[in-house]
Amino acid sequence: MKEDTPNRRQNSFDQLRLIAAFFVIITHSYALLGLPETDVLYRVTRGATSFSTFGLWIFFVISGYLVTASALRSTSLWRYIQKRMLRIVPAFFVVILFAVGIIGSLFTTVSFLEYIKDPVTWNYLKGLTFFRLQYNLPGVFLSNPYPGAINGSLWTIPYEIALYSIPAFVLMLRGAWRRVIRYVFSILWAFGIFSVLKWSTFLWGHTIPVLQLNMYHAVNFGLFFLAGSLLYVYKDVISLKSVPFLLCLIVWIVSFFTPYRVIANYIVVPYIILFVATSQLFVFKSIQRIPDISYGLYLYAFPVQQSLAALYGTRLSVSVFALLSLCATIPFAWLSWKYIEEPFLRRRNIHMKYQIIRI
Repeated sequence: MKEDTPNRRQNSFDQLRLIAAFFVIITHSYALLGLPETDVLYRVTRGATSFSTFGLWIFFVISGYLVTASALRSTSLWRYIQKRMLRIVPAFFVVILFAVGIIGSLFTTVSFLEYIKDPVTWNYLKGLTFFRLQYNLPGVFLSNPYPGAINGSLWTIPYEIALYSIPAFVLMLRGAWRRVIRYVFSILWAFGIFSVLKWSTFLWGHTIPVLQLNMYHAVNFGLFFLAGSLLYVYKDVISLKSVPFLLCLIVWIVSFFTPYRVIANYIVVPYIILFVATSQLFVFKSIQRIPDISYGLYLYAFPVQQSLAALYGTRLSVSVFALLSLCATIPFAWLSWKYIEEPFLRRRNIHMKYQIIRI
């Protein structure tokens, strides 16, 4: 089944996701070497964003745009849920098991028997539920510059899963969505911005019951996801063109020097991201030949970086560490795509030819 998305050779969705994954690796390289996360983008934007933060914005905006498109083309709510779960669950499960079985076994400083018997080891497997993530394993990476954490990147996945409920709401409306969904999304988005500006302290200090998600992060990521959704449902009204793109870029740059950077991030950055994603100006054929390994890069980069940090400590510069991390993670990401993600998607007869955007 083909998704209602543009031809892969005529856009740069996949390229942007690869770049976003590398952006996360760059900022994490600072943290995992024990340095402040003040990367180049953080300094250039006067603290408005960092590479990893901007990378997450890219992921959530693109996800909102494409997942909404997928929802509106799904024949049923169950079909939509199948597509979403098949895209994200198998690789996530494997990386959890990889951490316990491979990373933990190789790098733990306790005996193998102690490692197996320790309740902390088994508690790590609760992460398979998505909303009970644990970040440490017995005796693993305790001497690293950033001690203890096995895979800090996983913390955003539960938010992604939770946000899938927004397009699901579209499906539950059935034929009525054309009349009301634009307004519902617009109201949610506007209220989200108001909440961040008015109640940020409250949001930071509270979690969503059951899901155990921080309210601020949920609203923050939700705003970028919703912005992508809005730009899809309003695509017949809001065109992604070069002049508005340049204006948005100028507004965003000027906002670095004002108190309004937060509002600018939510309003103009999604447009900038989706213009780049949909414009043929930014399509590079050499990158187009690469399979969609961005999810695997995101999942495996952190444990690979921690492994490198355990082996080399702080003997590497940030730039060398980032490039080495990328090179070392690519094989894991490719294996994840080739033998986990793609086969599961094909099994449900989801069309996975490379000329189609993979959602």
